[in-house]
Amino acid sequence: AVLLLQSHLLLFFLTKVASLLVLSLRSLPLLSQRKTRALLSLSSSSCRRSFSFCFDTMSDSSSSSAATTEQDSLLQKRSTLEDPVQDDQQQPDAKRPKLEDGSVQTEPEASSSEMKDEVSEENNGKPKIYHKKRKCMVLMGFQGTKYQGMQINPGSNTIEAVLKKAFHQAGLVANSNADDFKKINFQRCARTDKGVHALGQIVSVKLFQNPDMIQLLNDVLPPEIRVFGSRVVSQAFCAKASCEARTYEYNLPTYSLIPSSKPYQKGVGEFDGSSIRDSEAVVTDEQFQEMLNFRLSAETLEKARSILNLYCGTHSFHNYTAGGDHKNASMRRYISSFTASDPYVYKGIEYIKLRVKGQSFILHQIRKMVAFMVCLVRDNGPIEAVQASFYIPKCNLLMVPGMGLVLRECHFDGYYKNRGKGIEPLVPEPFLPEIEAFAKPFIYEHIADIELAERSTARWVVSLPLIDYDGIIQGSINRKQQEDEERVKNALAKQLRYADFLKKKAEETAVASSTSSSSTPTSSSDVPATNSEPAKEAESTTTTDQVAPVAEAAVAE
Repeated sequence: AVLLLQSHLLLFFLTKVASLLVLSLRSLPLLSQRKTRALLSLSSSSCRRSFSFCFDTMSDSSSSSAATTEQDSLLQKRSTLEDPVQDDQQQPDAKRPKLEDGSVQTEPEASSSEMKDEVSEENNGKPKIYHKKRKCMVLMGFQGTKYQGMQINPGSNTIEAVLKKAFHQAGLVANSNADDFKKINFQRCARTDKGVHALGQIVSVKLFQNPDMIQLLNDVLPPEIRVFGSRVVSQAFCAKASCEARTYEYNLPTYSLIPSSKPYQKGVGEFDGSSIRDSEAVVTDEQFQEMLNFRLSAETLEKARSILNLYCGTHSFHNYTAGGDHKNASMRRYISSFTASDPYVYKGIEYIKLRVKGQSFILHQIRKMVAFMVCLVRDNGPIEAVQASFYIPKCNLLMVPGMGLVLRECHFDGYYKNRGKGIEPLVPEPFLPEIEAFAKPFIYEHIADIELAERSTARWVVSLPLIDYDGIIQGSINRKQQEDEERVKNALAKQLRYADFLKKKAEETAVASSTSSSSTPTSSSDVPATNSEPAKEAESTTTTDQVAPVAEAAVAE
């Protein structure tokens, strides 16, 4: 027992020295924080096993060899519970628990308190297997026709409400966290509107790790919502804050660009376009067949591309959302690119794909930009109205149906370059087969089928009024004139305040000089009494004459 105590004390000190060495190596790039935590865990658990074995040996020194063997087995079980296998450790296949399908479990079952009520449950007759909880980014797509948008809203059928239920049913979230997104740090990259689809939506959430996580989620999700892939990320990752750009796609039927029967006329038009009601419009079979037979010309496509290019850059899009204020700085958004593809025919309808990439978008912004481009092309209106729409304080712009809008991709280039080093980027390219297999029947065929059945875009087109583009341009000019007048007025007021300041300063200087001269004793032989007052008046007049030209120049300007 004494020899054992000495040897284990030596082992204790050696493990402490190893811990200090590991801590000193934390700054090296070759040793990650995960490996450092694993080594520290090994050293601390070795210390606990050493002391436990020493005290047990000293208390049972007179026991038999069979009792010693039983104690060794108990110690082995205790070390297994106290020292969980880390990610970088390798466990022999013979000691790893087997799954029901015969595969080897890569990590041991979790034993934390928040998982105890979950391990005993079953999912479709199979026991749920849980591993360590990690922060993940999940790539998904959905068909948004029957959903009231992405963000969860009590009493509404939303995508997030379905996801929350699916995470729990798949065994990736504990019972205590199933009803609260804050506990699992859930965040979406883009908040899509009602009826908008997605093929590149990314959400961040803290989930129990399982090698079959994607399959488990797709088994419990409805067929119009699919998960394509996931990556383990750092705890500081947030899908909304870490995303630096979003790319949307709008599938526009080209017959929406058919020239209007009432083209643009100067001084004629309906300024307020909010009175449009496309649901009340009727499109006959003959009209719709003529629309389907229309083919877009290269000249019309080029004009549409030139109009879309005017949206690039940083502008105030207060007129492209509901209740926008031109004085609100949050209405300014940056768009890096806005392109239009070549026409293609799909299920008898000719389409062009409009792709816009921007830092972020406000409510209805993309649909109103597309609608304003359609009106300008159809009416052959002045493209200067696009720039004017950024300056006019208020004008109601039209909005295309949301059925053709698709979220294509969320960009995290800055995160992968700086904070996400070592993390494999979650981009759509590796999952293109799965994405295309889902997109064709659930997105593109669905958009075409709805258009052929309901003719929503066709009804919207025939109900378009003639926009008063001159009114929009004149409104922006009036605002610029008002701003220029206010700028001149403020500059004049500033110069007048400065002139008053100089005048008061001169008066104070004159009073101070007169006071100092009167307090100085002088003899009657040195300075005559009759000359003292004219000297003061001359000094004051000289100072006033210096200020007068400044004041007159300010008033004249």
